[in-house]
Amino acid sequence: MSVGPGPTLKAARQAMNVEPREVADALNLPLNIVEAIEENDFAQLPNPVFARGYVRSYAKLLELDPDPIVQQFPMPAEQAVTENSMSIERPSPFAAIAATAQRLVREQQQLVVVGGAIVGGLLLVMLLVWLLGDSEAEAAETSPAPTASTSQAATAAVAPIDAASATLAGERVVVSSLTESSDADGTVSQRLDAGDGSMLFEFTDECWLEVRAADGQVLYSDLGKPSRPLKFTGTGPFSILLGYAPAAKLQFNGEAVALAPHTRNNVATLVLGQ
Repeated sequence: MSVGPGPTLKAARQAMNVEPREVADALNLPLNIVEAIEENDFAQLPNPVFARGYVRSYAKLLELDPDPIVQQFPMPAEQAVTENSMSIERPSPFAAIAATAQRLVREQQQLVVVGGAIVGGLLLVMLLVWLLGDSEAEAAETSPAPTASTSQAATAAVAPIDAASATLAGERVVVSSLTESSDADGTVSQRLDAGDGSMLFEFTDECWLEVRAADGQVLYSDLGKPSRPLKFTGTGPFSILLGYAPAAKLQFNGEAVALAPHTRNNVATLVLGQ
């Protein structure tokens, strides 16, 4: 068969000292398909629409102008469809490398966007926790003074306490009516007559801490700081919220409490003393 693109492709391949097997591997085609194209053995080729796509890819691989070569491939009139819409071309190895590089760039850009969204969400959570604690502190400052019965139930010698200390005595304890004490190691602690549940918080960085009673009453809400451990003794259960859990260590009744299982986006929430 003399009419067809085979001789042109074969001559160009031989001029480049390339074997048919190398062409087949580069185009991901069976060797017999490459040989049939070079011999114009159209009976051994698949549907003409697909075969023309193979011819075009072969021409591009040899750095030839594919249009005049494809035009040499005979095609029945009933199958003369638009080549660009029907032919299947296999990209050259160089095109595949370029496509891979573009995909890697897109994936890196997506990782940057996702990372930014995670950081932004964490900052938003920390801001909301800070605003919530600030508003609750203002509400406590403006609340009415405790009644006589409540004052009598508290310690007789009432003194102001630092914002970094509190006492947890159950569901109805008024935090502002209790006094603080400091241990020999500098730990700020509080102890009441009732309750033996003991929580010790230590911080390596600033971390917002909120402690609530079983009924949801806020017993403590403030910023924990490094080198200032906080110890609370009272009757549980206690709901704990840590705004930046990686900076906090917690012990309950002398045993370390793992925070990781209760942490999401660096914010830990858990209940102790149930």
